[in-house]
Amino acid sequence: CVDTMTSSREAFECFERNPDRYDLLITDYTMPELTGNQLVEKIHALRPQLPVIMCSGVELSSVISKMTGISKILMKPFDMEELIKTVREVLGKSR
Repeated sequence: CVDTMTSSREAFECFERNPDRYDLLITDYTMPELTGNQLVEKIHALRPQLPVIMCSGVELSSVISKMTGISKILMKPFDMEELIKTVREVLGKSR
């Protein structure tokens, strides 16, 4: 089952209600309200080992050292095949 949200706050609220429901978080780095990194920090406060794929259209090398808990960074644009491969890789590592 996949849940999609356009609001990072809404995503966190859904996760907070049932954190064991989710196996993976895919988020964008640049979002209104909570940034992707802030969302990851809040989610990892509840489930520290939840795998995370961070998507970005900007180079993250300058901020990557400050990010913790990111399993993989996926640079935009990407196609469905690359997303599927990344999800399989990340979930394979977490199990």
